[in-house]
Amino acid sequence: MKIISTSSALFILAGSALAATFRQEQTRRAGNHRKIVDRFVGAASVGGAYITGTGIGSVTGSFAVPTDSTPNSYTTFLIALDGETCSTASLQVGVTLTKTGSSIAYDAWYEWYPGYSYDFSGISLSAGDIVVLRLTATSKTSGIAAIENVTTGTTLTHTFTNEASIGSLCEYDAEWIVDSSGDFGSVTFSDCSAGTLGTSGAKVIDSTDISCSIPSSSEVKCTWGEGVISL
Repeated sequence: MKIISTSSALFILAGSALAATFRQEQTRRAGNHRKIVDRFVGAASVGGAYITGTGIGSVTGSFAVPTDSTPNSYTTFLIALDGETCSTASLQVGVTLTKTGSSIAYDAWYEWYPGYSYDFSGISLSAGDIVVLRLTATSKTSGIAAIENVTTGTTLTHTFTNEASIGSLCEYDAEWIVDSSGDFGSVTFSDCSAGTLGTSGAKVIDSTDISCSIPSSSEVKCTWGEGVISL
């Protein structure tokens, strides 16, 4: 297995102008994905689930990277700590696929909101790859974001240290989210955990374009084109 660590200083730009445009549009609409549920009530293109509690200091989820049948569109798959009820910070990691014509580019990224998101460098992703996302809060101002491509055997990590100047985590909740402007088909987050919790009791996020469900105590499934607003 290949292990690659990144430092906190370098911002890796998106691979194409269109990818950057879609990322900017996501950031504009989603507020860098913060307050995921509140900001997306009634939104047409967001689905997933979140669970609340106390002392939730980690979250994991794995999925098979899908494709996107809609030209000039994006889809982001992410997990988050404190994306719903914490007003000061949120720790997030995810994968964004951007389709330009018939070509698809994949970016893996991490973020300590309200700071900027940064791309991991040194990972390749393709449709069908099995990806594991992990977040760990080592304190309320420090943590680790990790992505593993199980198919290729590559793991990348980023360590956040002393992020108090940006904002402190609350460890109140965890999220598994899909944000898409195109038809990604269906995706299932598997092996989901949030501290000592799974997805039992999690609140489902549906929208007009995306319908989600909780098939088991460790899964969240989202499907394009079957949504109803039901928050």
